[in-house]
Amino acid sequence: ETTRITPDSQERLSSSGADSIRALYERGESLECQITYIPNPLEAEITGNIFTDEGRVRGDFVVPSPDLSGQTVASIIYDQPTLYIWSEIDGETFGVKQTQDSFVGLGDTAAAIDYDTEVQYNCLTWPRVDSTIFEPPTNVLFSDMNAAGANMEFGTLFEDENGELPL
Repeated sequence: ETTRITPDSQERLSSSGADSIRALYERGESLECQITYIPNPLEAEITGNIFTDEGRVRGDFVVPSPDLSGQTVASIIYDQPTLYIWSEIDGETFGVKQTQDSFVGLGDTAAAIDYDTEVQYNCLTWPRVDSTIFEPPTNVLFSDMNAAGANMEFGTLFEDENGELPL
């Protein structure tokens, strides 16, 4: 389903449906998408926004907080060749980064949506791209993911055997 919308005399094409994050990314278009993913009927849905442009991706997702008492925002940016992941945990923002040759999805990152899993989407083309959205926040110290051994799956950092966070 495609609809034409023309704010500010810039034509934006709207599309909605169900597909994978991989399929949205591989369109190769400048897109601004609202995403909804329901892991299973017993789990809360995950909602968020994905922005794509020239191989870059930004995703911001509302996910259950690590203690399941509420929600938090988990974010990613892939700007070729660096993947940045950050989330707020117990009032502090933690971030990790790693270099990779290509965007291979969210995987075990904060949003925990498999790259090929079907999600519901509503997208608009993005004729006037705001490139600042693909810049990682300057107020987050990003640890090297490979060196830190951090696992930010579901927005949680797992403690080592001594109860220490791997920072």
